Order: sequence, then C-alpha cells, then structure tokens
Amino acid sequence: MKKILRKGETYIGIQYDSGDFSNNLYCSTSLYSNDVEKIIELDFSKINNARIRTDSNDDLESLMENSDKISQIDFSDKQITGKLIRNGIKQNEILLVEFVSKEKRTDRMQIVFSDLETFKLVKN
Repeated sequence: MKKILRKGETYIGIQYDSGDFSNNLYCSTSLYSNDVEKIIELDFSKINNARIRTDSNDDLESLMENSDKISQIDFSDKQITGKLIRNGIKQNEILLVEFVSKEKRTDRMQIVFSDLETFKLVKN
C-alpha cells in the first residue's frame, strides 16, 4: 500500500558527482514496499504538467538525463522525516528511490537522518 508522506509538494536539493547541484525541484513523496524492499517515490508530475516553463523544467530534464550521476538528495521537511521514522525506516537503511516524470528511473540510495527535520538520500 502506498503511503503519501506529504500532501502537496516539497522542495529538494540534488547534488551530482560532478559537483553540480539543483535546488529548483519540487515533488510529491510516497513510501511503499514490495515483497523485497522499501521504495520511496519522488513524483515530479506537477513540473511536467505546468503550463509555464521555468527553471524547474530544465532542472528536471537534467535530473532525468543524469539520474545515474546523483550523489545526494537533500530534504528539509519535518513532516516527511517524521512519517519515515514512524513507518519503520531506519538510519542508513538502503531504499529503492523512484524518480517519476514522463518516464520512471530507479536507483538504490541510503537514507541518513540528520535531525528530526532533515535527512538525505546518499548514493552508496
């Protein structure tokens, strides 16, 4: 069963292996599991469906083209952090991360909680 972690959107920061970064992206977040692993879904549909093209569209295109080069995703959202912890996500746990846009990309990342408000997903 898919659990919505936040109604609405949350802004995220993305860092790439090259040192480039993006902080113009926002997404809805969900958590679910299959028989084997826990999955966090980052859905960027609102950016794709926007009528006006902004920097977020350019950053999303870059994200989808370079998803294999992401080193870290930063979150600063107390509600999402709390729901992850209440749903049994543990420090340094490996999650499957799904990037949903016009297409879907997946990657395995480790979750690192900094405090009750911030966490990051780090590529191993």
